[in-house]
Amino acid sequence: MNKPYNNQYNTCDIHQNIASLTIKSNFMTITDEIIIIANQLANQGKRPTVALVKTRLRKSAPLPTIISILRNWKHDPKLIEMTVETNDVEVEKQHLTSISAEIEKAIIAALQPIQAELVELRALVCELSKQKNKD
Repeated sequence: MNKPYNNQYNTCDIHQNIASLTIKSNFMTITDEIIIIANQLANQGKRPTVALVKTRLRKSAPLPTIISILRNWKHDPKLIEMTVETNDVEVEKQHLTSISAEIEKAIIAALQPIQAELVELRALVCELSKQKNKD
């Protein structure tokens, strides 16, 4: 049989890279989104209530979070959207592409010894079947 496979990629490292990818790809926090929605509502002449804000959120948020943020909110008519520099987006896209390539390489490297062992096991099964048929 093959030697126990020794992969140069640590599974924990891959999971940490994926986790950091998720964190880095989220440009707007829930706080940012609630503040922006509150400013948009105020600019429309509406009082930003928990119900109005909650219905406009892209992802649901706990009511205590919304209430807390709205209590501390100060109207800023200019802050109605998050602006992200195009360079930041491009850098992030390159980073994601790089990480994706690393993950793909790690998967391929992890599969190679498994595939080799599978071929060896199939050959052994064939050999055992032939021996059984002879007996």
